[in-house]
Amino acid sequence: MLHATLLGLLTGLLACQSLWARDWRVNYGNSKVGFVATYDEVPFEGRFEDFEAAIRFDPSTLDQASFKVNVTITSVNTDSPDRDEGMLEQDFFDASQYPSATFTSTAFAKSTNGDGYDVTGDLAIKGISKPISLNFNWEVSDNAARLHGQGSVKRTDFKVGTGDWEEDDTIGFDVQIVFDLGLQE
Repeated sequence: MLHATLLGLLTGLLACQSLWARDWRVNYGNSKVGFVATYDEVPFEGRFEDFEAAIRFDPSTLDQASFKVNVTITSVNTDSPDRDEGMLEQDFFDASQYPSATFTSTAFAKSTNGDGYDVTGDLAIKGISKPISLNFNWEVSDNAARLHGQGSVKRTDFKVGTGDWEEDDTIGFDVQIVFDLGLQE
């Protein structure tokens, strides 16, 4: 009797598997995590060549979704070696003291503007953790998915650009976080 009950419970759980959020593997060769910032009001793009992402998502089970993305600061690439080197210094990312930055989701919702989804989470840079919100789109085709979106942060909230750069708007205060991840089941 106990075996029949357990078998019935297991069968029921497997049948309800669609009620669970899915774990996705990142295709790193087809993915990007980066930012858009400004210097003298001219936008420039940067990306982190080395990052790890753990993605669990299914639009029908937002309460079970989770994102965790960790970037290696020394992998920053803005296509300007001088700028990249400067970003590693103490006044900016202070890579020797804080080698990584992490985003960890805390809540998901269907976007109120009807375009995609919103994820709220904690962004930790230079030992400072702040809640942020990102908007993203989700596209699924066969056993693959595409997750792309963006959100805005103030660099000074994370003490990125201190010293001479803290009050200097040569480097814009607003930074756009951008991401485009190719995923597979």
